[in-house]
This record gives sequence, structure tokens and C-alpha cells, in this order.
Amino acid sequence: QIYQSNSTVVTLSNVKRELTGLYKCEVSADAPLFHTIIRSAYVVVTVEPNSVPELTVEKTKYTLGERIRANCSSRSAYPAANLTFFINNMQVANSDMTKLSMYVETDRGGLETSVLELETVAVPLMFSREEGGRLRLRCLATQYSLYTSSADLFLQEDTPQLAHVLGPSSPHEPTGPLHLNLTFPQYTKLTSSIYLLMILYISVKFDHFQP
Repeated sequence: QIYQSNSTVVTLSNVKRELTGLYKCEVSADAPLFHTIIRSAYVVVTVEPNSVPELTVEKTKYTLGERIRANCSSRSAYPAANLTFFINNMQVANSDMTKLSMYVETDRGGLETSVLELETVAVPLMFSREEGGRLRLRCLATQYSLYTSSADLFLQEDTPQLAHVLGPSSPHEPTGPLHLNLTFPQYTKLTSSIYLLMILYISVKFDHFQP
């Protein structure tokens, strides 16, 4: 736009991605010296991603020591958006326990999709009390200082349920204390059997300790 340009500023309107490239500015002195100075700068015309980052995980509950795998992608941008993972607002970096893999795919129109894969191990410190005992996973997509967008997921610790010490072992068994409905002859027979077993047990113990 000529009306917004002057001797030091050039304004370009309705720019397209194809205008990305090296721009030069030449300044010449008046006669008789005609000194000339040229400066250049690389200009990038960006195309923002067509949607917010897509963040996916294999599941939302993990036991301690289990591997967490996550995938984040930002589609159809130019240049490809830079992706960063955060766990509980702390940036994730490669380590002995954590692996990050980044790659870029280019479509037929020249737009780029960036993909960042995360693999780490669930440890107690990840499940923050500040997040209600959950792990907050965030993927941040940026293009220079022009574009910022993020996506969040919450993961939970899959703690095993404690089994009941007393109670039925089958859903078909009755709950509560055990009741025996016995007739008097049945009760007498059961009592006699228990008494006989006690006598046999004492006899065996006594014989065992005989010199």
C-alpha cells in the first residue's frame, strides 16, 4: 500500500505464504560519492493452524509405574507450529524416564502438520494435590509470538480397591453374619462331633510329647 509507505517503511497488504523470503533494503548517498548500503532480513508469512491442538492419550487412569503415552498434533499450518508438553504446569523434557519424539508432515498444498509424542512413567509426584490428586497434561502450540493455543487433559491414578476382609466371596452369597438353623438332634450331633475332634487332637498332642 503506497499511502502507508514512505522512505523508511514499506507496507504490504493481502500477503500470502508465497511472499515468504529474503527482503533487502538499499540506501544510496547523493552525488558525488554515491555510497550504497544494503541490509537484508528474512520475512515469514505464517498460516495459523486450522484448529486448536489435538491431545490424545491411551486411557485416563494409570497405576504407578505404568507407561503414559500421549500424542499432540497441530494441523495445516505454515510453518509447522512448535509443540511443548507440560505436566502440572512444568515443561516436559527428554530424560532417562521421559522420551519426546517430534516430526512434521507436509500436505500437497505445502501446509505442515506437527506431531509430538510423549512417553513417560507414572510416579506419585505426578498426581498433584493441587489438581485434586490428578495429573494435568497440557500441549502448547505456538508460532513465533503470533499464535498460541493449548489443549488440556486430566489423568487419574488407578488405585486398587481394598478387598473386604469379612464378607461374601460371591455376589450371590448373603451379606451379614452367618446364621445356622439347626434342630435339637442336629445340634447335639454337631456338638458331639466337635467334642470328639477335640479329644482326638489332645490325644495326638499327648502322644507326641511322650518320652
